[in-house]
Amino acid sequence: MHTQSLPQLQSPATQTSPRRVKYLTSLDQIAGISDEDRELLKKVSERYVFRANDYYLRLIDWTDPKDPIKQLIIPRKEELNDWGKLDASNEAAVTVEPGVQHKYKDTVLLLCNEVCGAYCRYCFRKRLFMNDNEEVSKDVTQGLAYIRQHPEVSNVLLTGGDPLIMGTRRLREIISALREIDHVKIIRIGSKMPAFNPFRILDDPDLQAMFREHSTPDKRIYLMCHFDHPRELTPEARAGIAKLLECGVICVNQCPIIRGINDDPQTLATLFREFSYIGCPQYYVFQGRPTAGNEPFEVPIVEGWRIFSQALVDESGLAGRARFSMSHASGKVEIQSVDERFIYLRYHRSKYPENNGRFFVCKRNDHAYWLDHLELAEGSYVPKGVEFAQKSPAAPRVAAPDPTPGRAVPQSPRIETSRASKAGGLVAAGFTLIELLVVISIIVLLIGMLAPALSSARKTAGMVRELAAIRQVGSAFTMYAQDNKSKLLPGYLRGSWAKPARRTFIVHESATSASEDGRLFGETIRPYPWRLMPYLDYARPALVLDRTLRTTIEDLSSDRTQAVNFQAAFSRHPTFGMNTTYVGGDAHRGGFYRPSYSRWGTFVVDKLESVIMPSKLMIFASSRGVRSNSGGQKVPGFHRLEGPWHATPTSNSVPAFIPWLAPGRFDAALPTTTFGHLDFRHFGKATTVTFDGHAETLDLDQLNDMRRWYNQATAANGHPR
Repeated sequence: MHTQSLPQLQSPATQTSPRRVKYLTSLDQIAGISDEDRELLKKVSERYVFRANDYYLRLIDWTDPKDPIKQLIIPRKEELNDWGKLDASNEAAVTVEPGVQHKYKDTVLLLCNEVCGAYCRYCFRKRLFMNDNEEVSKDVTQGLAYIRQHPEVSNVLLTGGDPLIMGTRRLREIISALREIDHVKIIRIGSKMPAFNPFRILDDPDLQAMFREHSTPDKRIYLMCHFDHPRELTPEARAGIAKLLECGVICVNQCPIIRGINDDPQTLATLFREFSYIGCPQYYVFQGRPTAGNEPFEVPIVEGWRIFSQALVDESGLAGRARFSMSHASGKVEIQSVDERFIYLRYHRSKYPENNGRFFVCKRNDHAYWLDHLELAEGSYVPKGVEFAQKSPAAPRVAAPDPTPGRAVPQSPRIETSRASKAGGLVAAGFTLIELLVVISIIVLLIGMLAPALSSARKTAGMVRELAAIRQVGSAFTMYAQDNKSKLLPGYLRGSWAKPARRTFIVHESATSASEDGRLFGETIRPYPWRLMPYLDYARPALVLDRTLRTTIEDLSSDRTQAVNFQAAFSRHPTFGMNTTYVGGDAHRGGFYRPSYSRWGTFVVDKLESVIMPSKLMIFASSRGVRSNSGGQKVPGFHRLEGPWHATPTSNSVPAFIPWLAPGRFDAALPTTTFGHLDFRHFGKATTVTFDGHAETLDLDQLNDMRRWYNQATAANGHPR
């Protein structure tokens, strides 16, 4: 139980003056700390400054030594351990003017204040609060001039420190100046004041008026809130968020995973859920930066992923939209999945344009806290700007020592060229030849033994590349939904159009499947690939991985008369088939437009928030099909998957659900439809990706389970009836 009650909100009728909090900067002012601990912790606060306020301290249960709010705000002796760097993400390298950071093309950070409402003990910018630091510039004139000179900047983040600790008049001056720069569309404010002191928002009508004036329908202000634990979401904090939303401010929450504060799935899930209820959804969950003083708060990457992914399991799509990322010196890296051998990552943003959107794979290391601690997997894309951990080098060969100075070097005895010695030489030569033959035999034997291992290594590298690619396609699928009011991409449409990038192929002017402006119609656009391509930057290798198949398809584009065939072949044979009957919808098999289908209920999930088990429901998997006009040639790719119970059209346009005609094990010689176009090409397994972004390989028995295909299935053989 809490020893002190929270300050209560007053109604407008009874409130006569602003509620003020008292700021505390000395541990001597904290009654809940013993004298013994106080003297020890003063040494910590001398290095990393302490600051809190009476409102926030009232949230602590002083009878609980592991109270999460106490861990967050009260110094700990372990902070003095020699660990990490003060500037763990090398922000100095992207500082272009005093108080101005420009790391990503369209985003500039203005460090406009060096004080916060309180100081989080795990702060990654604690260097700003040290006496000898001059990174922050309270005069933002240079920063504003820099932004004016860079028209590519559309997004400005006010940070520090906490901008909301500044006076409203000063904050208005900065925001008004930014609003005068036409190419700045979004202003973001990074702040923990809604948690530390919600009265800053509730009791300042001038601040509210400033937000109403400058957060417009065309150019919004975003408040990047920083709540770390559900206990921080008090009635006052909820009221503060509600007031910001009322003023037209878009609110989102972000936080790191912190040891002792929110490092369990239940706490994190509660945080996600509560913030989705009040209209302030979780934006990022960060991997803690290896900052000096932060050792007691750090959680390894693999453990962090486990906590994050388990927190998402039972959450709705709205509550589970967060991304688990690390703000590395090279860019914002999303941790997308972890399996028994690898960690799968993707650049959401990068300092280096060539890294943007790229997937890469690292070997699993359960003790690694940061990207630099990981070892890159064989065959992975190599990101620019990262110094990965290396294997331990082989011990260097030690050269023989030079002869001792002044000592004669013994010479080999000269061989006499007598008949006897020549005979001896022939014997020696014969013996050497035998040795050579033995060595050759051993080499041949070793090659025979190693060949299967080398083949297995190549297959493993191919599997890793496919897992990274399917994760990328799954991420693109989710981004499509987020851009389309949560509606999922249909797997197969009767009529629609798409406009691919002209640079990627040739459109024949007389093609019936393309209009003059390059829009695609007909069978080319009915399968999902061309509609998903904008979210993959029109990178065809992301959808057709097999080089032989891709070359065959792309050869069609070199002949203008074959351009339509190229477009249709690409659309028909992506590496990954989509679970179209049950996800997004399929107008041919289990369509989603006709009301006659309602006899089964809604068996097609078409909204992101409707997914019941995002960690179970599959979107894409390895597929195979038959190329048209090829004499039955099987190819590693087909756009549609058919589950163990799949829909097939009938004469009255009502789908009938029929099972696979599959035997007990996969046989590649059988027709591709036998296993619903699934391809178990990786050691008897197929690559898959689910709604939570997790990619893994599954065998036939694991995929013969309708709970992986059908949103409402509660048993392996559960299908719409």
